[in-house]
Amino acid sequence: MTELQQENSGSPSVPDGGKPSMLCGAGNLLSFGEILLSVMALYLFADKGEVLKVNSAFKRFIAIITILFLALCMTACQESDESKYSRASKLLNEGKYDEAVKLFDEISAYNDASKMAMYGRAVAAAENKDYISALQSFKALGDYKDCPMMITYYTARQYEDQASDVNWSPRIMAAEAYDTIVLFLDSKDRAENNRKTVYDSAVHLAELKQYSESMAMLSALRDYEDSALLRRYYEAFNLEQEDKFTEASHAFAAMEDYRDSKEQASEVLKRGYQEADGQERLGKQEEAYQIFMNLAECEYEDSFERANKPYYDLGMSLRAEKKWPDAIAAFEHAGTYSDAETQVKETKYMQAFDKREQHNWDAAIEIFTALGDYKDSTTVQINETNYQRADALEKEGKQEEAYKLFTSLGRYRDAFVRANKPYYDLGVAKREAGEWDAAVAAFEHAGLYEDAKEQIKATRYAEGLSKRESHDWKGAIDAFTLAENYSDAIDQISATELERKNWDMEDQELSATKENAFSIITVKVTMRDGEIIKCSIESEGDQDLLTDEIKSEWANAIVSSNSSMPDVITSSTLKYSAESVREAMADILNQ
Repeated sequence: MTELQQENSGSPSVPDGGKPSMLCGAGNLLSFGEILLSVMALYLFADKGEVLKVNSAFKRFIAIITILFLALCMTACQESDESKYSRASKLLNEGKYDEAVKLFDEISAYNDASKMAMYGRAVAAAENKDYISALQSFKALGDYKDCPMMITYYTARQYEDQASDVNWSPRIMAAEAYDTIVLFLDSKDRAENNRKTVYDSAVHLAELKQYSESMAMLSALRDYEDSALLRRYYEAFNLEQEDKFTEASHAFAAMEDYRDSKEQASEVLKRGYQEADGQERLGKQEEAYQIFMNLAECEYEDSFERANKPYYDLGMSLRAEKKWPDAIAAFEHAGTYSDAETQVKETKYMQAFDKREQHNWDAAIEIFTALGDYKDSTTVQINETNYQRADALEKEGKQEEAYKLFTSLGRYRDAFVRANKPYYDLGVAKREAGEWDAAVAAFEHAGLYEDAKEQIKATRYAEGLSKRESHDWKGAIDAFTLAENYSDAIDQISATELERKNWDMEDQELSATKENAFSIITVKVTMRDGEIIKCSIESEGDQDLLTDEIKSEWANAIVSSNSSMPDVITSSTLKYSAESVREAMADILNQ
């Protein structure tokens, strides 16, 4: 390039040192200098004879032009801020972030150079995976340039870096973030790559039969490629893996022509049957049962019978050994197979009989009650159980408990007789022993049994005769009154009153003894026609405080007042002695 071409190119020449050369001025500046130098040469180097007569104004003009030229040369020899800004922007676009930021920092006051420097640092930090600092800077820059998209872009890049084979969900988050800026940088390709990676991983996991995780990944991919259908396809295999062969078959059938779904719909049932058969051969009956029952839902071959017959047969065997709970469980396990439901009830019925034989009454009754109308459970067997229980109680001497049970049975068998005869016989025995109230209570307990009510009256009649004989006139009259119309009870009342009157006319010697904390006191009285005609008080004891004088005074007071508690006794300070005298007199008067 010629010197003139270089001057007219308009591009600055920067040597290796990075500093501008002294010939860095624009072409027009050089032209201006040439003209100025030509004028000065004419002036300074003209022949003396031809020297122009230049006035002083022209000289000043030449001086000013010279100064301006020199200033212009100095300015032109330095790189402008605009040039640095342009160069820094180019470096930034080329990915030379550190160089770009350095140049922007040098011209921080120029235009938006300070923001560009911050922007460059943010991009550099992001590319170095320092996402936290980068995102903070982009957020601080607000809407400057493409900062909002940069935030989304590098947030997605951050998600990508967090992802792994195990932690795949950040890839989905990254792809969804890239989708919002699909035309920005390489967002579209990155979104595709992330989804493709997750998709491929899902397929790989499914090949390893890790269907649950594979399905989760495909669900997250939503409508990417055939993810939705593939997820359903793997879900069917997952159902098979859970021994849900019928559900798996339905799932395959619903997918129609997708891959080999039609073939799998039938093959999965076949595989299930083979699996159940294998479990049964290994003695794993419960595992086989679960699979056969699952297959029975779609009535696959003889699955229902294969599932339940072993448990039905087991129930029969266990029942013969009186292993009731296990037998019941086996029949219940057999479900609706054959008459398994009836065999459950029959086993419980037999179990209740066994409980009754063992005198486990409550358990037997509970079972019979639960059986409801099965056979004669509630109409006969509950009553029979209570009858046998009452019989056992009676043999144990627990008559009252036996009575209650027999009574509750009403007219079942001879329950009424069994309930009441013991009390009837007891009443007779008590009457013979002179235990009148106990005899009456027993006859009352016998209720309507035979002539129990009449025996109550007979007992009171006998009581009246006995009490009259012992001169308990009031007791005799009360007893005859309760006898009502039994025999000549009414006439006996009159006879008793007459005998009492005649007896009262005779002197009666009566006495009673009472003991207190200080002494033993005996009161003796003579009565005639219901009146006290003579009284004496005797006392003894280490702490006896009754003097002969006091005893004489109290005895005389009793006779004179014809009372068991005259004032002289009730007002005495000898409280214990006075109370003993009162109690003794009460006994005497009762006699």
